[in-house]
Amino acid sequence: MSRKINITRFGIHIFLWIILTFFLLFFIYDPKAPFLQQFVATLIVTGLTALPAYFSSKVLVPRILYRKFIGKFIGSLLLVAFVNTVFTYFIAGALYYELSGNSVFSGIAFIKYLFSFFFIINCIVISVSCAIQIIVDRFGMEQQLHEVESEKVNTELAFLRVQINPHFLFNVLNTIYFQIHKENIEGETV
Repeated sequence: MSRKINITRFGIHIFLWIILTFFLLFFIYDPKAPFLQQFVATLIVTGLTALPAYFSSKVLVPRILYRKFIGKFIGSLLLVAFVNTVFTYFIAGALYYELSGNSVFSGIAFIKYLFSFFFIINCIVISVSCAIQIIVDRFGMEQQLHEVESEKVNTELAFLRVQINPHFLFNVLNTIYFQIHKENIEGETV
């Protein structure tokens, strides 16, 4: 793959993660807390969300989904989302507490809300990441099939050319022989 395509792909990934960061910040923003601490905590949440998304799309899709273990694949995605939600909640919550002095472990209702929110976000991000990987793999497969088909057509065409050239040469020689033979017969009759 060319360097330009890799740079473009990397740029698209960064852009999408930045969009997710601001989306998360919009939903969990607390006007009573300092913005910088919330932004840093949201960046951590985004980073921790990226890991299972790439793991799911690069490992679970080819190893489980493409082998047609659909139930196992869905269960694995939910497990990855749940484990990452717990991990993210405690890491980002502890970091947020260290930065701002505000606890995200204040009440059961708030914990349920944030935990549910992170779980849903993890499920969405992991699902979208897997869907993008499936689409990319599909287009790659179609590109390979197109290349193989094109190569097959070129090979068949070259094979036909090889067959046509000797036949054409034979016809030309046969025509020349016939013309010479015809002139000899006409010359003898005169």
